Amino acid sequence: MVSVSLVSVEIVGVSAGWFSGRRRRRTQTVCDEVPVEVEDGPQQKQCTPVARTRTALRTVTKFKQGTKNVTIFEQATRYVNRTEWVEYRLPLEDFFPEAKQQIINETRESLRGLAAARHSTKTEVPFNSSDDGAEAIVTWGPSQAAKSTTVCQLKKSKDADCPEVGDGSGESTTDTPRLWDTIIGYVCDTPGGLDTQLRFSAEDVGRWVATALAAGGVRRVKFLVFDSMSNDLMLLRETLSALFTSFGTNAKHGTVVVASKVNLARSRARRINLLREVMENQGINELVEWNGPDLHHQSLEDLRAALGRVPSVPIAALDDLWERQERRAKELFENQLPRWEEVQMEFAEDYLENRTVEEPYEIPYTEEEPYEERYESEECTWAFVKKTVSQKVCRVVEV
Repeated sequence: MVSVSLVSVEIVGVSAGWFSGRRRRRTQTVCDEVPVEVEDGPQQKQCTPVARTRTALRTVTKFKQGTKNVTIFEQATRYVNRTEWVEYRLPLEDFFPEAKQQIINETRESLRGLAAARHSTKTEVPFNSSDDGAEAIVTWGPSQAAKSTTVCQLKKSKDADCPEVGDGSGESTTDTPRLWDTIIGYVCDTPGGLDTQLRFSAEDVGRWVATALAAGGVRRVKFLVFDSMSNDLMLLRETLSALFTSFGTNAKHGTVVVASKVNLARSRARRINLLREVMENQGINELVEWNGPDLHHQSLEDLRAALGRVPSVPIAALDDLWERQERRAKELFENQLPRWEEVQMEFAEDYLENRTVEEPYEIPYTEEEPYEERYESEECTWAFVKKTVSQKVCRVVEV
């Protein structure tokens, strides 16, 4: 807006003032255009926003806390015993006694059954007695059958050592196999198979003899099987059974039967016939009647001749009882039928184990609570509408 000032100058008595020497006052009117609010027209409603607060209620969720006892289940392992039927096989070692007994029984049966015995004698001798190698003669028989006495009779000189002999009490004396150098060669004196002191069996003696022969470097053997004519019992079958059990049936090819103490026999002829009958059934031909206790020249010649007519058996051709026992045990082990046994077995099983523990908990609940709520509203009034207009305002000023 442009303000226009109107200046009005009033000159009063200028001339008079100048000329009179006295200055006179002058005034002027000044007018300005100024804006002025003025009401215009009818009243109007005017509203303005106003921020206000009020108390209101709201629903809130709260939690009640505490502890309670609860049961929980956890996985655990326990061991229980149950009865089970299990299939099993016996170990190889369990068949050794049975295998040994079978071999003994078969050997005894071959001596008991005449037809089987005669059939077995048809086997040809699988070796040659002229083979090189150290040779020894093995005595074999029950205790008190004059084995050690005969070895003592055959010593090379009166001053040579002699094995311990029986004292007539009937008690076994020799307990260890030993090689002796005699006038008929090296002779292995052996303990009696029927040990009266029950210290060992005939099978034990067989193993000891094999060990003694191997230690002495013996490669070939012959056997002197003794049967005492002074004994009322004829033990030749039992003696041969122990011999064949310990060394195999090949031993019979190098065997000479010695009828010891023949000069003490009461029924000499009948006893000799019984011995020959047993020998014939086993294919053994050589029998020597041996007198004692002093060395009898004719008996010595007969013994040398009989030993010359039988071949010596190579050690390798002898069928060791323990090797046969092992072979038979392996056969029994491999052919055994499955066995079943009811056994108590321990098993691990899983189960749920329950225990009571304290567990915290929260229970939700709701409640209403007051709060200050802010909101906006309007305040309205009725008023004239005002407008701004220019208005002339004048004033008098001195100049």
